[in-house]
Amino acid sequence: KRLPPSNAILASAATLAKGVDAKAIVIFTATGRSAQLLVQMLPGVPIIAVCPCLETARWLSLLRGVYATSDPMAQELAGRVMSDGAYTVRFNEGVEIACRIARERGLAAHEDDWVVVVARLPLFSQGPLNTIRMAKAVGPKVADGYGPDL
Repeated sequence: KRLPPSNAILASAATLAKGVDAKAIVIFTATGRSAQLLVQMLPGVPIIAVCPCLETARWLSLLRGVYATSDPMAQELAGRVMSDGAYTVRFNEGVEIACRIARERGLAAHEDDWVVVVARLPLFSQGPLNTIRMAKAVGPKVADGYGPDL
């Protein structure tokens, strides 16, 4: 059966998370629809939904296995997208925020825990999901030697 691209990305993220024993899947979502679809796939790991809008985060918190947040740093990234354009935000900035949230929520307790990050690039732009990234919970700045100073 052929899947729409966003569903294929979500199914791949769920499979990847199980395969590497990831501690969480972090999904950047503006409307919450992609997080809702991921929940329906029963990924077997907690889902952290990062939303630019507090109302969306509150709604997603009602879904089983979802830790939703409208993190101030994510709001700042979304604000930059709205005011300065979609290409003013680097994906590594989002990955760094995703890893920090996973650590703060206690889902990724060790620096070498894996976190799977799912997003639409450019971040917070309209359209289907198109990116999956595995990251160590310590974040790309430390693990890979590059990334934003947060």
